[in-house]
Amino acid sequence: MVRLVHCSHEADVNPQANPFADAHLTKKLLDLGQQSCNYQQLWKGTNEATKTVNRGTSEFIVMAADTEP
Repeated sequence: MVRLVHCSHEADVNPQANPFADAHLTKKLLDLGQQSCNYQQLWKGTNEATKTVNRGTSEFIVMAADTEP
């Protein structure tokens, strides 16, 4: 299950996290994330992302600035 949290306070987001996706791109990314979850092809977390990059198996990685554990 993917938990999506919208950050309403700009102060909560690290100012070094740049560039942000606009509303249209955010919608497309959320749709893509939902589709990959449905096909059981979604891995979450920094460690998993690093592993797939090092192995050369990842095709697409999204880094989010306003997430909570």
